[in-house]
Amino acid sequence: MLNRNAISQGLYDFEGVYFEDIKGKKIRGFNAWQIVKSPLFFELIRVDTGSAVTKRRSSAGIARKVFLKLYSILTNLAYSLVSWIRFSVKKSKGLVLLAAFSADKPSRLKDGRYFNFLVDPFVSGNMLDRYVYAEESFNGDFKEPSFVPADFRIDRFNFIIDLYQRFFCRKKDTVRLAEEIAGMLNEHFKRSGGDLKINAASLAGTLQRFDAEYTCWKILLGSLRPALIISSEKPGTGFMAAALSLGIPFIDLQHGLIDRCYPQYIYHPVMRSLKGELVIPAYVGVFGRMHQDILLSNGFWDSKEVPILGSSKVEMNRSAFAGTGTAGNLILLPTQWTCFEETKAVLNALTRMDAPGFKIVLKLHPLEPDAYVEYYRNLALEKKDMIAFADRDVNIYELILQARLVVGFDSTVLLEAVSLGRPCITLTTPNAPKGILSLVDAEGLSDAIRAVAYDDPGSLSELLSTAVTDENYYQECLRKTAEVSDYLYSKEYYHNCGNLISGILNN
Repeated sequence: MLNRNAISQGLYDFEGVYFEDIKGKKIRGFNAWQIVKSPLFFELIRVDTGSAVTKRRSSAGIARKVFLKLYSILTNLAYSLVSWIRFSVKKSKGLVLLAAFSADKPSRLKDGRYFNFLVDPFVSGNMLDRYVYAEESFNGDFKEPSFVPADFRIDRFNFIIDLYQRFFCRKKDTVRLAEEIAGMLNEHFKRSGGDLKINAASLAGTLQRFDAEYTCWKILLGSLRPALIISSEKPGTGFMAAALSLGIPFIDLQHGLIDRCYPQYIYHPVMRSLKGELVIPAYVGVFGRMHQDILLSNGFWDSKEVPILGSSKVEMNRSAFAGTGTAGNLILLPTQWTCFEETKAVLNALTRMDAPGFKIVLKLHPLEPDAYVEYYRNLALEKKDMIAFADRDVNIYELILQARLVVGFDSTVLLEAVSLGRPCITLTTPNAPKGILSLVDAEGLSDAIRAVAYDDPGSLSELLSTAVTDENYYQECLRKTAEVSDYLYSKEYYHNCGNLISGILNN
């Protein structure tokens, strides 16, 4: 099976090789290949982790089920109608739509409210005079109380989109497009020696969802007519396409790591001639110059389309880091649900060592499945002298502040930790032979983030012990992190965002 890097590279190469074949394939006037590209990538790399949500079986009778279904249909239709009326009334010059996702509220502020680190800063920083806050839940869960209360719950509107997709979308056209694209992809991967088999039905489902989202959102956005939309990870979606068709500018905020073939934002240079037919934002706001360099490297994007903003998470925590390390012996290990077996192997090996001289703080990823959470919690209880357990909603930046250094796989947390002045170790795997450096390897970064194989516990333990006990070595590590800090995450986040917003709204 191809690994993550090979899959993203394969999809990138496909655009160049089959450009003449894919350029004419459209839905609603937009390029069909670009619409399916990103969902296909995530489907191909998905690891079968089981569900993090336990679904309960309903014991209700048939009559009650029918009643509940009709009630759900009527209430969601009523909610959407009321929202449409409210939006029509609320429409005003300079109104900004903030489209949020509850999963982007990983922790609480000191007052107990959840803060969305992507879109809430535009409110807390007083950058907007008028705004509408639309929020989508994570698995049905809206994290509350919230710093910015939602004006509109996208889940209710998704119900209308579901109905449209089921009964009204262009199934015949989408199936034909999907079969054509899947055929070319299978031919491409077969020629390149890959063993992937692309499912045309899955591509058809993506195109049908796009068609439904585009149609429904165009009606709602046409009523609201915002001057600007701010969101994240929306390229290729019907939501963004609806905004583009109405001439509404869109800022898409960087959420996590972007490597040189990342399907959501990186396109082959030949695709530049199709920019007007691609579902891409007017602006991709990135963390720092490193990611700007990555997006600009092949000539698809223009520099004005990739403004450097920074990160609210890093910005809010920079003041707590004085530029010096900590004298403690805590090693922070943030989990990644995609690396569960590798994390188990690392923890089991380290906890078998005698008097290693350090203690591990195990911080769970916000999307960690329940089964994995239970395993980690039990391990921490069993090995409580060596492992401290930090649950999913614990503020990771407070843990970074306390940590001597951070150990992880290919998580963005490693880049954030370096930017905040903490040395890091990236654990390498067969899928990522250089760890996070397999994805981004900027000049000087390998000095701030040392690579060690996950299945070489002896070398890992030795490096950890040296970082804890050898102060001269540790100070040299700190110096290396300082050299790349600003390159990874720009400073003056609020100033940068404010300038971008005012420039768009005053244009």
